[in-house]
Amino acid sequence: MRERLSIYSHISDQQDGTSADGTAGIGAEFENFAFGFVNAKCNAEDTNAARKQIVAERTGLSWKLTADTTADPGKIYAEYILNGANIKVGSGDGARAGKAWADALITWKPWDPPSTVDIANSNCNPWTINTPRTQKPEKLPWFPQITTPMPLEALYSLMKENQANPVPDQRNSLDGYNVVYSLVVVKQEYFQSNKNGIDQSKVTDDVLDFVLWSYPTPKPPVKS
Repeated sequence: MRERLSIYSHISDQQDGTSADGTAGIGAEFENFAFGFVNAKCNAEDTNAARKQIVAERTGLSWKLTADTTADPGKIYAEYILNGANIKVGSGDGARAGKAWADALITWKPWDPPSTVDIANSNCNPWTINTPRTQKPEKLPWFPQITTPMPLEALYSLMKENQANPVPDQRNSLDGYNVVYSLVVVKQEYFQSNKNGIDQSKVTDDVLDFVLWSYPTPKPPVKS
């Protein structure tokens, strides 16, 4: 049976959250499934060890190109990371760092011959880039994941908006695209019985969001 890789959370090991001086930072990951690296001789353990390692020494001010492992041994995707410990919310540094790595990628175009790269500390170097040579770097689709501290009230507001399912042109950009039917949004009326002495009128949005994330309740599927 083919070896499978363990899939770990991307949250705990990312450099996002507060910046060096304690103010709010904003971190980002940009993933791409059309820009990757392969080595058929690399086993699962060595492939997984490459995760988050720097690719081809490609780094800049607050950004780096890293390896993102998949469920397949010998197969890795490219992932650009913006360092949220250095980038403050509202500073504009995130946009500048994003433009810097994009410009560097366009100039580099690594899938031109010889189309190989080394990944830091990897036992499987070199890795072959599996992107078609006709691919234009500026046309690659990227899937962003943005992480930043948010008040509980803000998170709760986004979840309420998601459940309301507004039309696309009225949707907040942080709200995503599809209604999350599998989650029950805890509302003030859940506390009508004054259970455990909790006064319904004093249950604010930050409390409701804390309850929701602390005790998630799956919504049963609707039978057709």
